[in-house]
Amino acid sequence: MKKILLSSILFLTTFAIFAQEQPVEEGNTGNQQEEISEEQEEEENRKNRFGVKAGYSSVAVDLGVISLSVDGFYAGLMAEFSATDKILIQPEVLYSRAAEANIIHGAVLAKYYVVENLSILAGPQATYFIGEEDVEDNSFGVDVAVGVGFDITDDLFADLKYAYGLTERGDENDFIPYKVNTFQIGLGYKF
Repeated sequence: MKKILLSSILFLTTFAIFAQEQPVEEGNTGNQQEEISEEQEEEENRKNRFGVKAGYSSVAVDLGVISLSVDGFYAGLMAEFSATDKILIQPEVLYSRAAEANIIHGAVLAKYYVVENLSILAGPQATYFIGEEDVEDNSFGVDVAVGVGFDITDDLFADLKYAYGLTERGDENDFIPYKVNTFQIGLGYKF
């Protein structure tokens, strides 16, 4: 169903782009019109895209006095939706594994292009620990995520993100309440 919906949206977007082409005016050559159409198509492609990303992940448990971290990996799906020429909304759902911890990260980030290929990211992120019996009561948390992104090509990108845990985890059985922070760096590909 998602593939049909995505294909329909892509078809309608492509149809709308070609339907809006202006006739060639006197004095304009066909090459100038093609350049304008290519720029419009490139801008439209940059507005709404889907992709995948993966890379290195570090999960840190902040106990207040000390912090313990574990290295791992992450992989998942992301999308970009245009809000303005320089601002995009980037929702993403990522799975990360560090030692014995399995975590789902869901974020909605505002992406602002500082210069052409360099962007900054910020927004809320939710984390959910999967299948951990000892953190069952504390499996859900809320974070604030910030980061930077760099478009290597139109399709390939790299990004770095740090998420600071706002939710204090731990219950009456725990001696010390803790927060979970994550650091991720990796590559992605947009379709």
